[in-house]
Order: sequence, then C-alpha cells, then structure tokens
Amino acid sequence: MAVSLYKYMTWNASYEFFLQPKLRFTQPSQFNDPFEGQASAQSMLELTQSMQPKAQYGGVFQQLIQNLQTATESPNLIYPEYAILCLASCEQNLLMWAHYAENHTGFMIELDSSHLFFQDWYSYKKVVRPTDQLLGRIHDVAYSSQRAKIPQGQSSIKSLLVKGEEWSYEEEYRMFLRREDADFHNLASCEESDPNHESCILLYQIPPEAIKRVVIGCRAGSRKQEIVDQLNQAFKLGVINPGSIQVQEAVIDPNLFRLNYRDLSIQASAPINNTYSSAVNAGKDWFFSPHLDS
Repeated sequence: MAVSLYKYMTWNASYEFFLQPKLRFTQPSQFNDPFEGQASAQSMLELTQSMQPKAQYGGVFQQLIQNLQTATESPNLIYPEYAILCLASCEQNLLMWAHYAENHTGFMIELDSSHLFFQDWYSYKKVVRPTDQLLGRIHDVAYSSQRAKIPQGQSSIKSLLVKGEEWSYEEEYRMFLRREDADFHNLASCEESDPNHESCILLYQIPPEAIKRVVIGCRAGSRKQEIVDQLNQAFKLGVINPGSIQVQEAVIDPNLFRLNYRDLSIQASAPINNTYSSAVNAGKDWFFSPHLDS
C-alpha cells in the first residue's frame, strides 16, 4: 500500500481543517456514483436464498432479506451504520485537482497512511474493535466492469471496494468507520437538524502529525494567502507543528500537461497558548460548513 495518500479539498475548507484537523466520512447514499454499494442482482439473490433457512430464527434475518431485496434502489439499506473516507494515491492528478479542489483553486493534503489512525483506528482510539475486521483500516479500491458481489460469510463492506472502470483515475483508497464514532455532526447540513439523517455531514478528527504536506492549487490566486493565513494560525496556536509539514504551491509546467510543486516559505511563530486546544478537548464546535469532503 502507498505510504502517502492524498485528499483534494476546496479552498474554504482551510478555515476549518487546519485549526481543527478533521475529515468527512460520507454515507454511501451521499456519493455521486449511482452504482455505489450496488452489488450485482445475482449476488444479492444468492445471498438472500442462503439466508432463507435462517429466517425462522427471528425478525433480524427477515429484515436482512428485505434490505437485500430492496437494495437495488436503496443501497444504503445494506450499510446503514457505516461512513467512508475517500483518499487518492496519486499526487499528480489533474482531474482530481479540477473535480475536487474547485478547479485548482483549493489545496491538496498529503497524509501518512502508515500512521496508526489509518492502520488500526480502534487501537489508535484505544476502544474495542467491532467484529468486522475491515473497519478502521485503509483499503484500496478495485475497478471493474462487473458489479460487486456480496461475499457470503464475509464482510459486506467488500462490495464498497469495487467501482466502475471509469473511476480508476482516482486511484482510490477507502476507510470505513461506524457513524456512531463520529467526533462531530454538522447539524447545519442536516435536514430537520437530525444527526442521524443521511444528509448529515460526519466529521472525524485526524492526528495533526499524520499531515505531511499541503499543496495549494495553481489557480488559488488571492485565496492562496487565505489558505496560508489559516495554516499560519494553526502553527501559532500549536495545533500543527510547523517543522513537521511541508508547504508548497502548484505551478503549471511550461512544456508538459502536468503540475510542478515548489516550496512556499511560511514564517511560523511560536504557539501563543493552549486555549484553542483546550476548547477542542472540551468538545466545542467552533465553525462547521459542508465543505470538508471531496
């Protein structure tokens, strides 16, 4: 697996991300791919039939069968408890910059996927791991012309690790967590202010030391300074160690269809106090808007 993974983000996410590093884990029903989580009909039929003898043991299996039978229209019925983080393994991806970093006006972060947060989230948080061993770890996505199969006797999450071949440019990795484990709910994004609603944005804090690099888009313009200002503020507040992160900007190559990354010099001040960290630890929601996902 790639040591570094990347998240392309819109420029205004800088107002939240650097001062309180967190990423959105998205419900399967909220993705822009209509095939997301949609296993093949044959696979669902086979699994349903295999479950039929067990229906006599109670309503749990009956509900499972019902969910599988209706999953072609509501794929999230199979995965009501999961949320998904999507990352890319390619740092030089013009399409990702265009599609997810607001036409190159946003920024990209490089993350250390070897950090325990990505390798075993439950050990990182020192909480009991669920029975599903695929939760809390990073996995690569496979691309195929064939719809995913729901493996009998295995985690149903595996069907969320197969996408159509057209998406292969993303070189995607995914991480699954339970929705109940979210650190923050963006209630401003929820219909009827319901934290359990499908539209609610779920945010999970990430360790600042897992952030290796920030690259600002080639079309950031005046927004470049705004992103730099937010990053500098994070340095001053002691949220991010300036010595542990590289800051760059993307520039268009004069000859090739590619971007070159060059270093930016940022004058980082010493942390001013620990007031911000104390507020975060106390669970204070400072500012949330629905722009952390890409």
